[in-house]
Amino acid sequence: MVDGAENRDERRELHYQAMDWYQNRALDMMYLINGPLFHFWRTGEDVSVRWEPTGKNPEGVWSTREGQFTVGVEQFRSSAYAFFSEVLGAMQERVDAIQTRGWHRADCKLDIPLLLKEQRQRTAGVEELKERRSETDWGNIRSLTERVSAEF
Repeated sequence: MVDGAENRDERRELHYQAMDWYQNRALDMMYLINGPLFHFWRTGEDVSVRWEPTGKNPEGVWSTREGQFTVGVEQFRSSAYAFFSEVLGAMQERVDAIQTRGWHRADCKLDIPLLLKEQRQRTAGVEELKERRSETDWGNIRSLTERVSAEF
């Protein structure tokens, strides 16, 4: 009986490790109404993206509720960094305008020094992302995948 319980616990732990790996490659969009869940993974020189709806009645919100596509790593990387650059540039324009002209809305307050700090952090975060390299232990992932296939 103990062996069965230990085997069950080991299988449960294996399942948690596999799901943890998968969930660590997800982008949470839950702040949106019926925000989709995006998953990203790389196979060789391709990056795959899969999205699926969450919540009730996603068809009333999204024109393409779910899907998947694959692009080359370099296309994905250059598109992602171009997007980051556009967002950071647009945000910087707004930050500069607020810093130059001030904040005049009466319906909310704005901490301008904190806004400037956040913009610097966002910019630095993208630069750090460009330098980051995958630390995935692929030998361990393959081993876990083989165990999952054998166990389930």
